[in-house]
Amino acid sequence: MKEKRTSLTSPLQIAEILVSPANGFIGMTICPGKKDAGRDWDRDLRTDLQAIRNWGATTVVTLIEDHEFRMLSVEALESEVRGRAMDWLHLPILDVSVPGPHFELIFTQNPVS
Repeated sequence: MKEKRTSLTSPLQIAEILVSPANGFIGMTICPGKKDAGRDWDRDLRTDLQAIRNWGATTVVTLIEDHEFRMLSVEALESEVRGRAMDWLHLPILDVSVPGPHFELIFTQNPVS
């Protein structure tokens, strides 16, 4: 039996892309708190979001589809993000797809401070 990958045994890794010195970084990571028994994921949402907050994030953008919140057991993601004084944008992209025209429209209509 494989060891479960948890927030403690497999700490969240955040890949960084520098936008510009004045505008900071974009960080990318796996879905915080995800659970998937078939793939041995058993992460803790609160621990992962605190790691994201400690990294310096002010906004969390989710790209997963709506049904994946339930599938990954992260239904509380929005409230947990906001509870850590971060903004949240949900911009779902269909798996194995690229963002459609609606993506930019939603993104530009939801400016974050």
